[in-house]
Amino acid sequence: PLQQKLKTAEGQQGNVLTRSFLMEYNGAQAETGINTPAETWQIDFTARMTGMDERQRLENIDIFGAAAFFGDGYLVGKSGNQFYVTKGTGYVAGLRTTLAANLNITVTTRPVKVWLDVCWTGTLTSVWGVQSRITVADNLADYVQNGVQHYVFAVAGIDENGNITDLRPKGTLNEQQASDALRKHEQSRNHPDATTREKGFVRLSSDTNSESES
Repeated sequence: PLQQKLKTAEGQQGNVLTRSFLMEYNGAQAETGINTPAETWQIDFTARMTGMDERQRLENIDIFGAAAFFGDGYLVGKSGNQFYVTKGTGYVAGLRTTLAANLNITVTTRPVKVWLDVCWTGTLTSVWGVQSRITVADNLADYVQNGVQHYVFAVAGIDENGNITDLRPKGTLNEQQASDALRKHEQSRNHPDATTREKGFVRLSSDTNSESES
């Protein structure tokens, strides 16, 4: 068809014409015997990206262990007869998750545990992220649902009287180990006595002229 090409002149914007002429060769592949599979010209980075995500998750486990929580994040509490999970941040199986606001939970039977369930999910073209939910159950284990791996961790236990036991590890793996060592030391009855050469516990005498070294 006839087209008109105008140049820009005297402040009047012209136009640009681009014409494409395409010719179809029907049956060319069969006649030439040429076969060009998609994998020779398409690159699928899905496997590589998945591998990068998994590497990051495992590196987080090296730092935070099976689970780690900060402050009161995911602390289970009770107000009257209502149990709730406190807002905050934590890691489960290397996946970082955040609860934006306190969440009320329903506890119908006791004793029972409160579990944090997390997964890493998204679509081929979307931003991927951690999805999480709270589950109240006696027992729960990691599972796969619709091809997505879910990781679970018990953040609290509730006994038959409604008393809550906090099961959340606090801080990084190093902080957890230091806290565990201190707690075990406090619970032990074999506290070493301090001397002038060794660290330990000491009971100070009130005498002004005491020569005790322990």
